[in-house]
Amino acid sequence: MNGTWKLAFLPLLAAGVLAAGAHAAFAEPDTITVGQKINYRQEWDENLGKSLCEFKYPELLLSEEDESWYPALAAALDQRNKEEVSALDTTFNEYLNDAKEMAVENPDYFMTFSDDRYYWVQRSDEAALSFVETFSAYTGGVHGWSGYKSFNYDPLSGKTLMFSDVVNDEEEFRALMKEALNDKYPDMDWYMGQDKLDNGSFENGDFVWTVGNAGVTVWFSNYDIASYAAGLQDVLIPYEEHDGLFNPKYTDAQDNYAYGYPKWVTASIDADGDGVMDEVSYYGEYSGEYAYSGLSVVVNGVTTTIDTWCYEFEGSFVVSDGRTYLYLWSTTDNDYALLDVFDLSSGTAVHVSNNGCGRHFVRGADEETWMTYQFTDPSDFILDVRTDMLSTISASRHYRTGADGSPEPVGEFFEFGWPLTITVKQDFETSFVDENGADLGTGTVPAGTELTLIRTDNESWTDVRLSDGRIARIYVIQDTWPRTVDGKAIDDLFDGLLFAG
Repeated sequence: MNGTWKLAFLPLLAAGVLAAGAHAAFAEPDTITVGQKINYRQEWDENLGKSLCEFKYPELLLSEEDESWYPALAAALDQRNKEEVSALDTTFNEYLNDAKEMAVENPDYFMTFSDDRYYWVQRSDEAALSFVETFSAYTGGVHGWSGYKSFNYDPLSGKTLMFSDVVNDEEEFRALMKEALNDKYPDMDWYMGQDKLDNGSFENGDFVWTVGNAGVTVWFSNYDIASYAAGLQDVLIPYEEHDGLFNPKYTDAQDNYAYGYPKWVTASIDADGDGVMDEVSYYGEYSGEYAYSGLSVVVNGVTTTIDTWCYEFEGSFVVSDGRTYLYLWSTTDNDYALLDVFDLSSGTAVHVSNNGCGRHFVRGADEETWMTYQFTDPSDFILDVRTDMLSTISASRHYRTGADGSPEPVGEFFEFGWPLTITVKQDFETSFVDENGADLGTGTVPAGTELTLIRTDNESWTDVRLSDGRIARIYVIQDTWPRTVDGKAIDDLFDGLLFAG
């Protein structure tokens, strides 16, 4: 891994491409599908037995379908990704040189230099693609530092949105921002940032801001306006309370939407619909061993904790049919994915469900890049599950947010996007179906036939496509190991099976 960028490891064979959607001009902007690809760079020191320097860096890309619909936006993101990677290449080398010197001077107390970044999509439709980047860096000393950058694009033109494109009166917005900061952080001393708050320019990049479905958020990094001990700050200025302040192009947003939000950061969101901002955050109960033994959600100072075991987690706020939810995505042993749903609509966090499904991997326009699907539309989204009938592989299905906030299946079956092919070792009898799954009767699949896995109900059958185009429905008996098909053990029947563990 020394000195190289690489695509993040996919723990399972990745799932399918998001289904195409129409992009006509509607009253509500149409959702744009974006994915996030994570890159890593690392320099390892064998003598120290640890990394000298580690970087984790994201790129945001459009799905294959949406790149064809929004070529200007795709070009803008491509340019942004190249600029960011180039800048981080330079920074990595600078950090590495300093790390080498420090490791030689004081090897017993050396701590890895690092830069960890992630994108949180705030809005993704025909009006705006807006996302905030969180970063956390360490280059020696008592502590590191963390903060934000933001990127706001007009999807049709690919141009960067100016603050004046969204907000009609900067000074009125500034006054509201300062008032919101004092309300949200009443004990905060702003002495470090008073000049910036009073005189900083939104147009010239003095502030980090994003445009969402409910309003405009301003994000403050370490030392921006307060001491390091004060942490990070952010405030939301909602559309609905300030007629005339915002461009109607952005206030005419979708009623149902979702957006990612960083952990350990307090969000301002009207979760119970009473017109007053609620303070919501989530965090992990650290257990040591690089893992968490629980996940906690805090609403207006009231904490709800669930017992779980995970190594990584992240959250998305979901607004659907007038109710507000928090989706917590986590990863546990063997990269098994979980989704916990909390209902925030009553003013506290109520745990609704735990689901064995996780983020969807979507294929990029180059048909080789796989990236994590960004969840922005609760009326139609895709989740991945792990299947184990004829191999350990991820499969995807469309969902919508149900009445209690839990994912509700829309599709009848799960689809495999990865072209996993197995070969028949001996003849067997099975059913055949058409493209829609209608029964076509039974028949023999001869030895030597190549079968490509295409879909499953994840309970009893998996559909495979033969080399002649026909679809066979293979019923798998899972009561014993090895599993059987047509009375034969699957490892005696098929070559090319891949099972985890």
